[in-house]
Amino acid sequence: AAALWLIKDPRAVRFLLGLLNSKDGSARRQAIWALGAIGDRAAVGPLIAKLSDREVGMSAAQALGGFNDARAVRPLIRFLKRTKPTGHWGVARSLAKIDSPHTARLLEKLLGSSNVNHRHGAVVCLGAMGKVDLVVRALEDSERNIRLLAAGVLSRSDDPRATRALILALKHQDSGIRMCAPRGLLRAKEPSDVVGPLIDALADENATVRGYALGALKTITKKDFGQDQEKWRRWWEESRKP
Repeated sequence: AAALWLIKDPRAVRFLLGLLNSKDGSARRQAIWALGAIGDRAAVGPLIAKLSDREVGMSAAQALGGFNDARAVRPLIRFLKRTKPTGHWGVARSLAKIDSPHTARLLEKLLGSSNVNHRHGAVVCLGAMGKVDLVVRALEDSERNIRLLAAGVLSRSDDPRATRALILALKHQDSGIRMCAPRGLLRAKEPSDVVGPLIDALADENATVRGYALGALKTITKKDFGQDQEKWRRWWEESRKP
């Protein structure tokens, strides 16, 4: 099965679809990989059915993204809801590949779920899709793990909306979020926008936050005035003069 994707022949697809019903989990998994590599849309329905297979469901979820078929969106989100957090990233990569106007709306609804696992999955998927405005909402989630997840997702984005959110996050009441912000601000497309807020963060009550802010300042400006906030301020004011 592992080599059948090279054939690109309808007979190979028929054989592989039949192999999805094998009692051998390894054979089913290889068939899924091969069908994903071939990309014949006849496999979409059968692969959706395999999402309920505990042994190879994740393999089916990962393969479905390559078909860019909107039929897979709702089944993948249902699969996401029953998957542990470690599996959310695989589902997210698939959903991000599918061009459907419904995906973000369905995931936005999950952000309001009372189930923490559902909200975790929504944040991961929305991040993979670049839906920054929706991820920002999760910074105020009632569960700290979700807030930190959202901050981490935003810190890996260079989207200006993420930059603006992370600047505000430097003053968030949760020190964990404030720790994430400086690292994310290193990705800012306009570094000059973040220098002032990072200088302000040198006065944070948390030593780790202050350390991360200083590290970001040194990287962005190529200067080093240590934790002396006033020296940073004077330098920044001078450097901005025409």
